[in-house]
Amino acid sequence: MSQFFSLDGPLMSALERIANLALINILWLLCSIFILPLGPATEAMCYCTMKVLKNEDSHVIRMFFRELKDNFLKKMLAGLILLLVGAGLYFQYRLVFDWQSDLSSNVKIIAGVPMATVALIYLFPAMLLFPLCATFENSMKQTLLNSFLIGIKNLFFVLLMAIIQALPAIVFYF
Repeated sequence: MSQFFSLDGPLMSALERIANLALINILWLLCSIFILPLGPATEAMCYCTMKVLKNEDSHVIRMFFRELKDNFLKKMLAGLILLLVGAGLYFQYRLVFDWQSDLSSNVKIIAGVPMATVALIYLFPAMLLFPLCATFENSMKQTLLNSFLIGIKNLFFVLLMAIIQALPAIVFYF
């Protein structure tokens, strides 16, 4: 029982992991205040989270900022492209379904099917791009291709990830 509460015991190890994960999330929030570093901050968060869960590094702040500055422009460009495509999809949805309420339901269905297909294709890189950047050293083109292929192969899990990430916003909205 005394081993459980010691500094090297399982309780302190679990508490250290929880504190490191909380610190990573706080660093991500601070670095993502502005829109531009959202991509690199997300990739750094994924990288640090994987390292903490594998017990590979204990200097979380240093590791986060080192990973944040590695290939900053490439990751920032990828994040901005994802953000612009997502904003375009959102405005297209609003244009068809909200702003043009005089359209018939058949036209809305005909316009909604391609939009849903494009949104599903957009979901693959949006969910998988930065974890893949954190895990593997590839070009951005190869990483995008891998995110599409992994997303298609594991469609159920990508949709489940999207639901889990959207659930807090949905609960907060209602």
